[in-house]
Amino acid sequence: MVIDKLNQKFKKLLSSIRVLGIDQSFTGTGLAVVDLLKSGDEAFIYQEKIVTSPKEKDPFDYSIRTKYITKQICKVISKYLPDFFVLEGLSYGSTRSVVFELGGLSYMIRDEIFKYINNQSKSVGFYIVPPSVLKKYWTGSGTANKETMIDESKKRKIPIATIKSKFDDNIVDAYALATIVKAPLVVLDTLANLGDRCYG
Repeated sequence: MVIDKLNQKFKKLLSSIRVLGIDQSFTGTGLAVVDLLKSGDEAFIYQEKIVTSPKEKDPFDYSIRTKYITKQICKVISKYLPDFFVLEGLSYGSTRSVVFELGGLSYMIRDEIFKYINNQSKSVGFYIVPPSVLKKYWTGSGTANKETMIDESKKRKIPIATIKSKFDDNIVDAYALATIVKAPLVVLDTLANLGDRCYG
């Protein structure tokens, strides 16, 4: 199975692995670079929130914002050279029209990740994690809201930068995505069973 190969490949890498977690959004894309250390500790290397604002009556609005967000992510990739990527999957149950534009953004990001992977001599991993799986991993509930995700981060004393003394939910999600790589194998098996949402 794909997951067996991934587990064997990255079991060695997990002694020290750099992960980029990406929580994509047009209003605030969260990025978190985390080093997973042999000791079991996590070193929070970098965090960023990419913010874009809509321009009314511009037919190319989403295209412009998509290119900008992707470009900023590429800068982070080039600087920190991740060993593993974890991208939050799309919310397929959403009925908002923006879900179509988010799909375009997601695949633009994936394309850049694949370009990076194909140009590396080292093994590079890539997971796409559905929102419900991320919430289940981080809080124990697949239906947890933003506040619950933030509360769990505070309990874990994650050093996430605050805005007006408040945790940013985009960064929280990105950090949680990055650390899911070291989750119990039962969680990774769940990801593998999602078919094309699991890559390595």
